[in-house]
Amino acid sequence: MLSNTVELVNIFWGLYYWLDQNPTETVLVSVKVDNGNNTAALQQQIYNLMNGPEVSDYWVHNTTLPTLGAARHKLIPVFRLYLNPDNIPNFRPFGINVPFGWRDNNPSFSIDYAYDWNGNVLQTVFIEDLYNLETSSGSNTGEAAVRRKVEVLTAHLNSSAATGFEQNRNKWYIGFASGYSGILTTPEQLATGISIPPSPGVNALLLPYLRANRAAYFGVILFDFIGSDQRLINATLGWETSWGASTIHLAHFALFVPLLVFVTLFVNS
Repeated sequence: MLSNTVELVNIFWGLYYWLDQNPTETVLVSVKVDNGNNTAALQQQIYNLMNGPEVSDYWVHNTTLPTLGAARHKLIPVFRLYLNPDNIPNFRPFGINVPFGWRDNNPSFSIDYAYDWNGNVLQTVFIEDLYNLETSSGSNTGEAAVRRKVEVLTAHLNSSAATGFEQNRNKWYIGFASGYSGILTTPEQLATGISIPPSPGVNALLLPYLRANRAAYFGVILFDFIGSDQRLINATLGWETSWGASTIHLAHFALFVPLLVFVTLFVNS
């Protein structure tokens, strides 16, 4: 959703409505400030929007990643902005807090975000977020950008699969299949392919990998224009890709096993 007028409260109520219609599902809500300052007023507004008496039950309030069973019919906040307790009266920590250490345009990094009382790490998130392929691909062609994106994403997914969910529940993974390359390759072209000269996009090239690694633990994968190929959903979930899928009209969301929708909100302060 791109809008200069929609308010954050309206987006949240849209998510509440969606959860009411899909009560077995969970939504990861990533919030960061874009084109503005993380002011005290903004921090308090976001905190209050998530903790009001009429909506607080929609949110997961612990500071570690919950099990899916505990998070059904709830939103899991992922804060990429810092909520300063000094700016928020009666502040109580909650959500996945990763405001520090998120490296810009980076293919592989991790953030420790939950600790016990002795300072020992409880949970770590591993992230692939290489979104501008212009310099990383070594070429300014769209085909090279797609190839580089598939390379870094599959390396990330291989690491996730090697860890496995059951082997270590204190690690989780987020990988972005989305991106662009300077001004020459748009996000849609990177995702769905380039017409001149014809070459496939990231989505099509990921299909063989996902099929070959069926039932592997991938964590969260964020796709752009996933509706361009309905087989992606089943392949990511490890289902038989021949089963088909209903038409998807969302441009950018993520899949987790079981199904998890990931929404990123860029707040203009």
